[in-house]
Amino acid sequence: VGYYAPFTKSGTIIVNGVKASSYVAFQSSEFLHIGGFRSPFSFQWIAHTFQVVHRLGTKLTSASSEAYTDNGISKWVELPHQGAQWILNQNPLIILMILVPGTAIFTLLNAVEKLFEIPIPLSIATLVLAVVIMRFCFKRSLPVKVTP
Repeated sequence: VGYYAPFTKSGTIIVNGVKASSYVAFQSSEFLHIGGFRSPFSFQWIAHTFQVVHRLGTKLTSASSEAYTDNGISKWVELPHQGAQWILNQNPLIILMILVPGTAIFTLLNAVEKLFEIPIPLSIATLVLAVVIMRFCFKRSLPVKVTP
C-alpha cells in the first residue's frame, strides 16, 4: 500500500537522466501562490528549508533509518504536510502571518546546519565573526556623563 519516497540531502533525485524534486508541491505550480499572486518561493525551496529540523536531527543523533506511515509518507513529513495543507486553505493574510516568521526561523536553522558542513576551525571562525557583527550592529549607546 503506497510507495516510499526517497529522501535525499538535496531534495532532488535523478531518475532516467531527469532531475526531479523528491518533495511534494501543494498547488499546480512550481511556486507558491498566495491570494492569486506568485511568491518567490518554490515548493522545492520551501520543503527543503522546512526539512532542516529533520536533517539536523539525523546529524545530531546519527539516526540513519527512515520510518514511514502505512500510506508511504515519511513520519518526518506527515505532520508538516498536514500543517501545510491547513495553512494553504487559510486567508492569504493568515498565510503570510505564518509564512514570514516561519521562513525566517527555518532560514536561520539552515544557516546553523551549514555550520555542520564546514570544517570545525572555519565553523568556529564563522561563529566568532557572527558574534562580533551582532555586537557591532546591536551596540547600545552608553550614557554620556556630563560634568559641570
